[in-house]
Amino acid sequence: MKYIAAILAVFSLCSGVFGDSPEADAHSGFSSNFGEGTQAEKDAFNAAAEYLDSLGISYIRRSLGESERGHSFSEILTAVVPGASSDRFILAAPMERGDYSAALLLETASQLTVNMPKHTVELNFLGGERGRTPFHPYGSVMASSGVSDPSAAFVLYIDAHRTPETWRLGIGGEGTVTPFELIRELLRVMESASIPHRFREADIHLAHLGLQDEQWPLSVWLKAGIPAICLKGSGEVPASIRDERMDRMVNALLVLDKKMQRIPGDWKNIYTYIRPFKAVPAVFIDELSYMTGLLILFALLLITVLAQSRRVHSNFRRLARFWWTLPLLFFMVFLFLFLAALFIEEAGLLADFPTLWTHAPGTFVFFKITVAVSIILIFILIARGLPLPRDPHFYSYSAVITAGLFTLVFSALDITLTSHAVWTDAAFLLFTLSRSLRLKLLFLISALLPYAAWLAVILYQPYTAVLEFLLLNRINGNLVLTLILLPFVLAFTSLSWSGSHGNSKSSRMIIHAAILISSLSAALTLFWILRLTPYGPGSPQPVTLEDRIDMVRGERRLMLSSPGPLGRAELILDGIAYPLDNIGRRTEIRTPLNRAPLEIRGDSRRFLGRRTIRVLISGEANPVELTLRLRSEKPFTIHDAGMPFEIASSGTAADILVGGNPPFPFEFQLTVNGDAELVLSARCVWNNPEDAPSVNREDVLVRTRRAAYTELSL
Repeated sequence: MKYIAAILAVFSLCSGVFGDSPEADAHSGFSSNFGEGTQAEKDAFNAAAEYLDSLGISYIRRSLGESERGHSFSEILTAVVPGASSDRFILAAPMERGDYSAALLLETASQLTVNMPKHTVELNFLGGERGRTPFHPYGSVMASSGVSDPSAAFVLYIDAHRTPETWRLGIGGEGTVTPFELIRELLRVMESASIPHRFREADIHLAHLGLQDEQWPLSVWLKAGIPAICLKGSGEVPASIRDERMDRMVNALLVLDKKMQRIPGDWKNIYTYIRPFKAVPAVFIDELSYMTGLLILFALLLITVLAQSRRVHSNFRRLARFWWTLPLLFFMVFLFLFLAALFIEEAGLLADFPTLWTHAPGTFVFFKITVAVSIILIFILIARGLPLPRDPHFYSYSAVITAGLFTLVFSALDITLTSHAVWTDAAFLLFTLSRSLRLKLLFLISALLPYAAWLAVILYQPYTAVLEFLLLNRINGNLVLTLILLPFVLAFTSLSWSGSHGNSKSSRMIIHAAILISSLSAALTLFWILRLTPYGPGSPQPVTLEDRIDMVRGERRLMLSSPGPLGRAELILDGIAYPLDNIGRRTEIRTPLNRAPLEIRGDSRRFLGRRTIRVLISGEANPVELTLRLRSEKPFTIHDAGMPFEIASSGTAADILVGGNPPFPFEFQLTVNGDAELVLSARCVWNNPEDAPSVNREDVLVRTRRAAYTELSL
């Protein structure tokens, strides 16, 4: 098979670099152990280039060190396969841990030499895609800026380390969403090819709101005006079906090229997606059609309510009289949720595990709900002693009005999210129209359905960014929850006053019993949380051990940190085991400074009022990060530098921008004004360095970093 030939060709070229590393995967041909700008990455680019040469496909390699902002030692490789149309179908893949996706692009390239594509296909092998600087992703920034006509292009960004078991579709980021024409066509192709994938309506809303967990590189392409989708691989298939899965995926890309039509310049990126069952074809409905149908239904229900003019008039008079209670109720519900968030924070602190909620999100959601319900029920008892209205119609009408007002708020956040709020509005209107307690209860439950479905989706995925926002955000998260819950609190209060026994002893006893049940549930959940231990033999506890060496102060500190308490362990330092007892989440250990992993040397020469400084930084090999900063007591001017730099507004400091995995020893020069008296500070970071300290304990996964700091007067 051509796929096997392609992969073996790449692997044979890279085998001298990868050796027998257990991280190397012969099936993909790329090492998973190289990073941005490393020699292994350069060799992988060379291997890809040689294979494209064998196919007769032209390409361009560009250094990312030429970018306008920031700096990277990596590069991108762009290959073009001409098609029947000049419109561009762009396939992009990260080279850092993108073994499978890079191999997929090479196999697709070999197929395109046999089958002429409909669109001109552009293959982008991207370096510098993963990083913590504000300039990342470098590769996507440079590749997207090279697209001459964004309106005649679309992008498929493929990111997979191994042959994935399933694909997750990323359809936007930072408030920008991919047009549904591209999503719809890709879904049809993947379904017809029986390629496992995951896409839900919630992804659209979260992309609009900017709350997705993973920041896809898509925002770079979308901001450049290019429709884009990211296919993120997850899981791994058995070796026996890898070739078959690769063939399916390559054929799907070829079919997508044939079927994809040009996307209109005016994107329809506000839409919803409906697919209640897998057997039902997916339907995309644009904003105008969807909202028009819902608003017509809501208007008919509203007209029905207003037709009862006498009843509506009397109830609105009652609302006007007691209008001041609505802000009070809003504040009290917010206060209850605020206290529930504090309880969750305190539960994490009592367990000495602030991030424990990420391991059991459903437990913490239940805990917050039971705490909030308990306090709200207590509020109903308190409200019976306050001079508040005791008419159920006041609360039911208030529920309709507040739900309608909050729908306008949600419309400003995400117009398609409003569809759920409109459903709730319609249910509350039916709640007010009905006179039967059973029907009222039925409509109240139906009003909850959209939010219950959303909660189930958020917990099932889980969308941790949304859960953190709703569980722990004291102000904004609880304000959103208050907007959602207040109409339900009002409707429930209306039910508590309905009938001839609204203030009877039996009614109060029911509320007392509900308070007891919810409070007991919250207490039992708290007890469960305090005893919760998410780590064990099948799930090792992550531990970060940072070896901090400050050569200016002459001190060395070992910082141990973990999401939860470590307890008893052994510290292995320079071959000697030191017992540690009752270790918490963070521990600092001071040791003698017995190594100098970083050194700076500098020399300078003066000419015509300027000073040229040559700097050599050396030390332990293979650092992953190098941070350089110049400072002076007086403002200075950098006339020239071998690296990009940023000067502070005061003019007394400047950062030299060095990309990840710099070549070591590292040398650069700069030219400053002749009277500048500078101090150069350097901080270097190594992952898993030589002679690294370690932690010895069962069921732990230790990640060791060394950070060294030193200075030199220039």
